[in-house]
Amino acid sequence: MNFHTKSGILPVQALDDGRLQMDFPVYFNASRPDLVQTVGAALGELPQEVLWTEGNRDAIAIFPNALLVQNLSPDLSLLARLQSSALIATAPASPHVSSSAKDSHDFVYRFFGPKIGIPEDPVTGSAQCSLASMWAVKLGKDSLFSRQMSQRGGDLWARYLPPPPGGDGGVTGEARVLVSGRAISVIRGSLLVP
Repeated sequence: MNFHTKSGILPVQALDDGRLQMDFPVYFNASRPDLVQTVGAALGELPQEVLWTEGNRDAIAIFPNALLVQNLSPDLSLLARLQSSALIATAPASPHVSSSAKDSHDFVYRFFGPKIGIPEDPVTGSAQCSLASMWAVKLGKDSLFSRQMSQRGGDLWARYLPPPPGGDGGVTGEARVLVSGRAISVIRGSLLVP
């Protein structure tokens, strides 16, 4: 199956273990120390670092631990004033992060998008477009396991595929991220489009 999106065609495949995997583009990040105070005011907690993805897609606030991310109480009206479409708060995972998964998490995150009509998304696969390359470099590994710490929560696996030598990476380059997770069917049917 393929989804036709603004980012191009996103293929989906079923994995042997029952997960569904999507192939996404990678969005690289640039440090924005000038935004730490502004983002901190919007989130109610000062991040260690703020990154900005190309094209103002996402702002990323990096915190030192998962508990800070879990306990954020953002001011959505301030978040909506940022130039980015959304803000992702993230931190390295810690032992207290709970889920039904057997694997230990590499990082955690929350996704806020009031500017695009999403106060907080429960599980955001597309956030991996901005997070996978960053965490792959920070943790020194290409295969990552994350926990989204929304009220509902969810686990996602990501495999960062860096650009080949000579590739420019980024959204127009060849870097990709394979994102997989478990899904449940909520409806089955056919859609006839003339």
